[in-house]
Amino acid sequence: MNSLKFNLCLIFLAIAFSSCSKEEVITPELTISKNELSFGKDAYSQELVINTNVPWSVSSSEAWCTVSPASGGAGTSSIDVSVAGNTTVNPREAILTVTAEGLTQQVKIKQISIPLIITGDKEHNIAAAGKTISFTIESSGEYKVEVSNSWIIVPLGSSTRRDFVIEANSSLAPREGTITFTLGSFKEVITIKQAGTTFDIPNDKTGMESNAITLASKMYAGWNIGNTLEAIGGETAWGNPKITEEYVKILKSYGFNAIRIP
Repeated sequence: MNSLKFNLCLIFLAIAFSSCSKEEVITPELTISKNELSFGKDAYSQELVINTNVPWSVSSSEAWCTVSPASGGAGTSSIDVSVAGNTTVNPREAILTVTAEGLTQQVKIKQISIPLIITGDKEHNIAAAGKTISFTIESSGEYKVEVSNSWIIVPLGSSTRRDFVIEANSSLAPREGTITFTLGSFKEVITIKQAGTTFDIPNDKTGMESNAITLASKMYAGWNIGNTLEAIGGETAWGNPKITEEYVKILKSYGFNAIRIP
């Protein structure tokens, strides 16, 4: 009887040993589609593919770079790598660390920057009297400033603050110009629109107390200064001299009390 029990124990041990020997030992494997991703300055997402035979997880070294999903099981998984917009003048980097049961791989994330940041309105509407406008500037290098017109004056200033004097516009016509900041291939254009001068002449009724009928009755000898102010091309274009104060006084001395000025 004891011999039978002993034999049965040996059989059970043999079966158990056989079952254990059949269990597969999994060797972790991990591959990633890319070891580096490059982004522009704006917010954007790119795909990253992870292939592994064991569960995995991923973490980012920087808050501006995120992943979704951040973990998964065995097989092929696609994750979205997203970056926030870079609003600085400096490029930046982050590191993604992918872990799968002792295996670790890293993915470098690169994002470019805006080389030149100009704080201020991109379009200015200036009165005819003119004014000074100012900009605060952040740059990753030495930049150039160009103005399109001589009435936009660039005084001396620092690299982080630039003032521009918009001179008074004495013309009746409005005008437009530009200020251009350039750093490498990056260019920022500021538009300047300035109004023309308006003339406001107050009413002067001196000598205009008479109405048209009364005024006409006072005219007894008139002179027409023709072929002058209406001449196409200028006052002297049709052969007559310019009108002068002396000329008008001579006409008055001759007895003329009404002069027509075309």
